[in-house]
Amino acid sequence: MLRPKSQRSTARSSSAWPATRPRALDLPFSLWTGWRLADYLAELTGTRLSAVSVYRLLHQGGIHFNRPQHTITSPDPEYTVKKKRSRKPATS
Repeated sequence: MLRPKSQRSTARSSSAWPATRPRALDLPFSLWTGWRLADYLAELTGTRLSAVSVYRLLHQGGIHFNRPQHTITSPDPEYTVKKKRSRKPATS
């Protein structure tokens, strides 16, 4: 399937952006979605794609979106000790 020239150039210029976390790019969110990627690409390249087109380009590049795995973290240096302590059953 032959893509329009604008989509081919966008696909070439966007080879590294999904691997970069949005926070590292000073964006106000921490997870990529199709619409967020489409907005980011529109600002970056001037070419507007739909979320479906972004998913299709990612899929062709071997990148697949999954549901996020939520984890709880803390900047507290003793967080892991406290976390282990909270998992132990209370004794009376």
